[in-house]
Amino acid sequence: MLLLACLAALPAAWMPAAWSSDWALRKQDSERDIRVYQRDRDDSAYDDLYAVTHMPGSVAQVEAVLADVPAMPEWASRVTHARVLKRQSSEAWIYMQYKLPYPFRARDAVVRLRRSQDDGAVTIRSQSVSGWIAAQPERLRMTNMQTTWKLSPAGGNQVRVELWGSGEPGGLKIAAGKVR
Repeated sequence: MLLLACLAALPAAWMPAAWSSDWALRKQDSERDIRVYQRDRDDSAYDDLYAVTHMPGSVAQVEAVLADVPAMPEWASRVTHARVLKRQSSEAWIYMQYKLPYPFRARDAVVRLRRSQDDGAVTIRSQSVSGWIAAQPERLRMTNMQTTWKLSPAGGNQVRVELWGSGEPGGLKIAAGKVR
């Protein structure tokens, strides 16, 4: 199992080496053990995101769900279509289409996923890439997005699932400043 294409709803390959104090808790669901944080980016109108939760099962089981690219529309927000373009060793290239609410145009993206494993944890980094599929006039191509997923054993048949993301959705800009 290699890819974790689900990432593509958020943006390109980075992962903070250590937790920093500039992350602010924005949403929390204690019942489902989900926390979502945001951090300001000086170079963008859009914030970085970090989400963390725990899930039952093994790292391999959680990764298998994420790697089922055709099933992404069933669980990934706004994804209407996803398919594998190419797999090679620990990398994969995925094409995804997104539907957004009015007045935004539909989006699409091609992302390159890179999988690594260390001490039982799996890390999947994705970054948007160009040149794989011609742009479609009815969709805006997201060319600046990256995500990092980290799946770590948490003991007691639990997996710690972390997701970092950043990017630019392109198209219509929100004039009121930062999007939160």
